Amino acid sequence: MIVIVGICLGLHSFAQNKKVLYCIGASVSTPAYFARNGKSTATGLGIDIKREQFFSRHFAWSVSAGFNYFSGNYSYYKFIGNPGDTEVKNFAFMPVLAGIKYYFTNALYVSAETGALIKLGDNTSTKFALAPSAGVSLPADKSTIDISVKLINAIQPFSPLEGNSLKNGGYGYWSLRLAIGF
Repeated sequence: MIVIVGICLGLHSFAQNKKVLYCIGASVSTPAYFARNGKSTATGLGIDIKREQFFSRHFAWSVSAGFNYFSGNYSYYKFIGNPGDTEVKNFAFMPVLAGIKYYFTNALYVSAETGALIKLGDNTSTKFALAPSAGVSLPADKSTIDISVKLINAIQPFSPLEGNSLKNGGYGYWSLRLAIGF
């Protein structure tokens, strides 16, 4: 509770002292939803690098690229009305995102990003993505520790008959990210 109060009162953040900040992060992810009753037991691990540039006291724009690998199963109905399930084991993609970040205080922020989830295998496809997030950027010596929660959504442009959300879009996953900024 004391940490939250300190953040809300405006801890001084190294990120705000620099015009440009580079972050290297690691994340743990879990599926949030799948269209057409798809089910998944997959958990994901990821890495990314992000560049953030402040253009005012409260706003920064960012670009990032990463790699996410999900191990586990994703099952779906091959065609609507067909009772036979189809299963995908292990899938991966590369999120490439750009967005804007708003700092409420020197540490507490929300952001919105958009871009693409680039396919890295035959069981996925490249999809347009939207990713809102919230986090905290805490000072640590000459760097920052960034902790955030993000919901990455692969947008479904149309409603095909086949139920594979990994290929058609219409899925999302929660990601908990820990990064160091310098």
